[in-house]
Amino acid sequence: MYEDYVKIRDKYTDCLNVSQTEILDKYIDYHTSEPGTEHLPENIKKIAAELDKVGLEFREMGEGLTEIHSLSGYYESIFKNKVTPDYGAYISQLAKDNKENYAVDGGLLITWEELGDRLIEWENFINKYPKSQLIKKAKDNYHNYLLDYLLGMDSDRIYNNEEGKIYDDKREAYNTLIKKYPNSAVAKKTKELITAYDAHLPVDQIEKKINLRR
Repeated sequence: MYEDYVKIRDKYTDCLNVSQTEILDKYIDYHTSEPGTEHLPENIKKIAAELDKVGLEFREMGEGLTEIHSLSGYYESIFKNKVTPDYGAYISQLAKDNKENYAVDGGLLITWEELGDRLIEWENFINKYPKSQLIKKAKDNYHNYLLDYLLGMDSDRIYNNEEGKIYDDKREAYNTLIKKYPNSAVAKKTKELITAYDAHLPVDQIEKKINLRR
């Protein structure tokens, strides 16, 4: 029921994003750094209120793009205590992940420490529910986060080529994760990455060394 519900709701949400293109294209013009919708035109306020009634919102995605999305905790509010434990844990983790935008223009919008914590959460899910019907989706989430965490992003590099070392903030985040979760698979991979970079191996060899490629 959950999977069918998500599929249908996503279909209708996609339709809304198409039908409301004119409003979505102009939404960035109403942007304000202050919370709330008090600076939105009245007609946009009314639409936002109607969307909120059904658990939807205008979400600014960055680079001038706005989309209509389900509120981060919407599915959890509908299905909490009504699904099997693995589905409950999965829905809850997605709600946490979707509270804020993840990245924009090749750069992370959450902290590197928060990304590490997400990885641990998905690793724990995979270890706890290895036979879940959701295991492939969970592994996909884990793998995508791991790629960003260990290989960096276009606007969030791991290694300072000029100085020949891992950026200080990244190393600090890595060391924090290793200390907090020393027995995790993420910590093991992170240690391999640090060792490879500290040995000044070429980037393509590092990806081969840690067995992780985009």
